[in-house]
Amino acid sequence: MSDKPTINQDQAEARIDELIAEAMKGLDPKPRLERFEEHDLLRRCLDPADGGSEDRVVVSKRYWLEDIPKKEPNAQIAEQVIANMKKAGHSVFSTNGLGTDKPEIFIASRPDDFRMSLIGSADGSLSIGATSPCVWQGGTPGGEPTLD
Repeated sequence: MSDKPTINQDQAEARIDELIAEAMKGLDPKPRLERFEEHDLLRRCLDPADGGSEDRVVVSKRYWLEDIPKKEPNAQIAEQVIANMKKAGHSVFSTNGLGTDKPEIFIASRPDDFRMSLIGSADGSLSIGATSPCVWQGGTPGGEPTLD
């Protein structure tokens, strides 16, 4: 059971931004990231993989990749993201639709196991996002999370 201190919510959000920047490093064509706030989530850790407390939270953020031509470069962007993340030592654990305008890439960061994805939508748009593992909102055990 994991009741030891973790990174806090703000640190989890910063790590998500760091991982997304790592994935986007040097992409050609260079996308502009637009926050997809409907996918920004702070929620309870309802099924902790480590068997720890459900009083912890998970943090998620998602961005649209804007200012890239639709469809044609999606496969190229996907391959570059895979290369960036592998080079950084992260694990690409699932891919679908590579070489198409609707790639799906799923990544686990190392050593901290944040989950990331790059997803092509039906209209050819790409989005990238990440979710933290379960963390204590304030970094230390105790208290009910504030989910606002």
